[in-house]
Amino acid sequence: MPQLCALLEGGLLPALFAVLVAFLSLTVEAPGDWPQFRGVNGSGVAAPGSLPASLRPGESLAWSVAVPFGRSSPVVFGDHIVLTASDSDRLSTLAYSRSTGKLLWRHDVKRMQSSERVERLNDPASPTPAVDASGVYVFFPDVGLVSLDLRGRERWRLPLGPFWTAYGMASSPIVVNGLVIQACDQQKESFLIAVDTRSGRVRWKVERPDMREGWYTPMVLPQRNRPGHRMLVVPGSARIEALDVTTGTRLWAIAGSGAENLGVPVADGDHVYVNVRGFPAPTFESWEVLLSRYDANTDQRISREEVKGNSTYFEQFNYVDVDRDGSFSQTEWTTMRNMGVGNFGLIALRLGDQAPTSSAVVWRVERNLPYVPAPVLYKGIIYMVKSGGIITAIDASTGAQLKEARATGALGPYFASPVAGDDKVYFASADGTVTVMKAGPELAVLSVNDVGEEIYGTPALVNGAVIVRTRSHLMTFRSGGSDATAR
Repeated sequence: MPQLCALLEGGLLPALFAVLVAFLSLTVEAPGDWPQFRGVNGSGVAAPGSLPASLRPGESLAWSVAVPFGRSSPVVFGDHIVLTASDSDRLSTLAYSRSTGKLLWRHDVKRMQSSERVERLNDPASPTPAVDASGVYVFFPDVGLVSLDLRGRERWRLPLGPFWTAYGMASSPIVVNGLVIQACDQQKESFLIAVDTRSGRVRWKVERPDMREGWYTPMVLPQRNRPGHRMLVVPGSARIEALDVTTGTRLWAIAGSGAENLGVPVADGDHVYVNVRGFPAPTFESWEVLLSRYDANTDQRISREEVKGNSTYFEQFNYVDVDRDGSFSQTEWTTMRNMGVGNFGLIALRLGDQAPTSSAVVWRVERNLPYVPAPVLYKGIIYMVKSGGIITAIDASTGAQLKEARATGALGPYFASPVAGDDKVYFASADGTVTVMKAGPELAVLSVNDVGEEIYGTPALVNGAVIVRTRSHLMTFRSGGSDATAR
């Protein structure tokens, strides 16, 4: 017995534990979990099963519970619904019972720094957590990466930042191959980092100095010419690229638009679809016109004081003044003005055994592109929603527009991404209206549902339930819901 104990303590037990954790981690993609932003691999698609056609109290509301404010989306693993929240210097991770809505645990960290953030529609808890059998992984830009176990106890913490950004950080972590992957694109000194899930040690870090700030989440695909290996598809501003998951080595890249990117790519067996933000022409005035309007001291530069009469320029001044010297030059203005002009659109990129090039773009759509919401690909159709309630269905094989429609009664802004399952597509507006449509080219409306509060996070679709986070509540809707309120 002493020899057995010594053997276990000396290496066998840690090895067995590592194997067990690796095995359990495979359950991240098991049916019934929604383990990261937009579910399994960011697809936004639920596992097969029944989902409610309407989200109404008294009809399908199973339970509702008050939660603190935050713009992150709910994620689900087992009986845990996990989300984050912010309140002044307190940044919280909370877990609720999926079956009852009861608070299971709460973990708080103190805000350690204050990254730049002038955008009022972003907050310190915008990134969505990732969760699997090994734990919970949270990115707070004003702290860094934090890992908790499934009981809410802190395992490790990796300080990151402060970040150089005008609008704040919102990229969400993902977990793959025992690594937490976090994108940290900012106005300068951008990087992508991979951290060991067990120890919190950095396994690799890729510097991305030519990338502007962005709020995307990478997705994972198999490497077609290397069986058993995976790659990250990363839609940055300067380029769309694929990196080896294990090493961070770049596998291929095609040019981006230069503008910041959001959302998450989607894919089928042969193609990956990326919404590349951009414009057909510059949307801001020329440098000469800008000088004539604002250069009061005629020094050929524009200071914050000189644009204080223009609320947009004044509040978002640091988006142009990248070097933070208090004024911006013609070069800085021209760089900002030309960002995203030309090479933009929802693109279909063919994946083959060889590294794709620009010729692998088989179609491009430039109309009705969303700003924040990511597209969802479901049964051969790509669904997009943009502010104003404009919903578009695109044939994934050809890029042809199948139909365009307005979300009647939900014409305001949209920040949540559409999600799909059970032949239904769910569109949640920031005003708090969830439109449920029948999947298919007709965009037939099944129901329009006012949940009573703003919605910023993307709903989760799990085991017959639609889980919605509003400004101050977490709600679960089911067919034949009990209309209960958790305490």
